[in-house]
Formats: sequence, C-alpha cells, structure tokens
Amino acid sequence: MDPLPITKYALLVRTDFADNEAWERLMEQVNDPIDPFFFTMEVLEDAERSGASVDDLVAAAPDGYPHSFLVVADAIAMSKSRFPLLVVDLAENRGAQFRAAAKHVAEIENNLAIGNMDFEEFAEAVRKDGVFRGF
Repeated sequence: MDPLPITKYALLVRTDFADNEAWERLMEQVNDPIDPFFFTMEVLEDAERSGASVDDLVAAAPDGYPHSFLVVADAIAMSKSRFPLLVVDLAENRGAQFRAAAKHVAEIENNLAIGNMDFEEFAEAVRKDGVFRGF
C-alpha cells in the first residue's frame, strides 16, 4: 500500500466501496456537522485502500506524518444509519481507536487540530454502544 499522502488537513479514508449510495449519505452527514463545527478534512477515496485494516493504514502513515489521527469509513461505518466512523490515533497511542457518529467527526477534527482536546478525551466520551455522539 502506498503511504498516506501529506495533506493540509487530516484524512477521512474510505476503505469500503460496496455501496456508493451509503457513501453519499455518509458524506452528507460529515458535511453537515453539529454547530458550531466545520468539516475541513480531506477525503481519500482510493480503491487501492479497499479493505485496508487499521494496521495497514497506521503503517501507511510515513515518519513525520503531520496529523495526529485519521478517520476511516470502513464496512461497519457504511452499514449503520448514523455512520459510526472509526477514529484512529496516529500519535501518542498509535493505533488506538473509537467510533464516532459522522455528524460529530468535525467536532473531533476541529478540537484535535488546534490542540484544544486530545484523543483520549474523545475516546473516554464514547457511549455504552462504543460510539462518540458529542459531549
């Protein structure tokens, strides 16, 4: 697998290509986040990453990768109504992960990008079903 591209903003990586309609609905959700947040992530929609595991994606983050996390649209995220995307730590606890409803991904990205909060704060705020749905 090619290394993750160096981008201005953190990545949302699509790894499931089975349902384009679900992908379109997921993108509608991430592009309409909970106020006052803005979705600024870059989307990597590359069939080469189809079926990629978290380990594959973490290994694809090159040394000096500028983002502390990435978000993954995997088969689980694509199959659920609120699109529980996988958020993966690329920094302190590399490979740690939790799920977040698509509408809340911008909340996570906005706070992590400016260092207002850290990965663990979000991971500890997941609900009983294992999905972060805001504070």
